Amino acid sequence: MERKHFLRSFAIAAAATPMLLDACKKDSADTAIDSTGTTTSADTNAGSSACRVTPTEVEGPYPYPGGELKNPLDRSDITGGQTGVPLVFNLLVVNTNDNCNVVQNARVD
Repeated sequence: MERKHFLRSFAIAAAATPMLLDACKKDSADTAIDSTGTTTSADTNAGSSACRVTPTEVEGPYPYPGGELKNPLDRSDITGGQTGVPLVFNLLVVNTNDNCNVVQNARVD
């Protein structure tokens, strides 16, 4: 009977440990999900005196052999007719050489 009691107690403790560890971890203050389900970040450049420069890419983008007009990769709806959870990225492109002013109609690859 002692072995059975020990195994049951051990199984309960093993199952409860991940929940306790998850409950004790510190929440991230940088990212939050609002009531509409969208993710907002506390680290934005709005209202700051200087904008951050992200690293530039070393290679690419590689042009499509058919040219820009026939490029099948140049599309705004990449779902391909599949269903799922929508993911929206809101990107802000700024010109660091022009006092961090917004670049209108910028294309992001």
